[in-house]
Amino acid sequence: MMKHFIFRPATHFLLIGLALYSADMFFQWKNSYLIEAPSDRDVAELINGWQQNAADQVSPAKLSASAYTVLLNEALLLSEAIREEIHLHDPQIISRLLLDADYLGLPGDRDEQLEHAYTLQLHLGDEAIRRMMVLRMEQRARAALSSQFQPTEEQLQQRYRSDSSRWDGQAHYSIEQRFFSTDKGNASQRASRALDALNRGQPADAGDIFFQGEHFRQVSAAELDSLMGRGFSRALDLLYTHDDITHSDAHSSTWLGPIQSAYGFHLIKFNDYRPAKRIAFTDARPEIAEEWRREQEQTAYEHYLHQLKQKYSVVTR
Repeated sequence: MMKHFIFRPATHFLLIGLALYSADMFFQWKNSYLIEAPSDRDVAELINGWQQNAADQVSPAKLSASAYTVLLNEALLLSEAIREEIHLHDPQIISRLLLDADYLGLPGDRDEQLEHAYTLQLHLGDEAIRRMMVLRMEQRARAALSSQFQPTEEQLQQRYRSDSSRWDGQAHYSIEQRFFSTDKGNASQRASRALDALNRGQPADAGDIFFQGEHFRQVSAAELDSLMGRGFSRALDLLYTHDDITHSDAHSSTWLGPIQSAYGFHLIKFNDYRPAKRIAFTDARPEIAEEWRREQEQTAYEHYLHQLKQKYSVVTR
């Protein structure tokens, strides 16, 4: 009986059909892990966009390699997004597809329009949808990875200690100034004479125009150094703490200096001075923990992309 069944033509057709179906499914699965390599044109377009906004000069070879990697990663994420059928469930993508369907005049109600849209693969032809799918896939991957990382207290304290100077804080100043430009000559002498006259209550040289202004309110040390030149805030600290007058009330009515900047000499009157205060670990902890988590997540995300690349074959058309 079994022998008779095996040699029947219908059985042969059934087995052949099953083999062909299996082979077709295998090749469909295999082809789903093929992605097209970024074209030279796509790489050039991305580089052009970068160069329009970049301040640093980067070698053409490095730019080309970076652009290729970015585009390849996007292709990998898009393929994974399609595999996970994000386009079938994401509300924003569905809304965009319905707009495309309306624009193309696809017939039917909402569900019928979506069915037509998927049949026409509009989700692959719409650049905005493609970008949304890539972004959703990246967000999904990062969300899955981020929950894995919780730093220990020792790791956070070690990070705090290793970057100790960062938490020293900055002094803040509220000052009034008179400026004497080195472009006009005898700037140091003019400033010294004006200082003596001001503190004697006599008419004094008003100084030169300083385009950033004469009054600064609650300006940080870093901001002052960016305006006046490196080291200016340090000179202010020394002026305030080492002058004969040490009380803030006296400083507020007394002109001090002169001190030198990148542009000339300055007479200073302190309206308020708040010295640098070290930020304690307990206050710095949330920022340190978030930085640590982001770094670990980025490392894991790069590993995730590397694993994706192992699954796919890149073909050049």
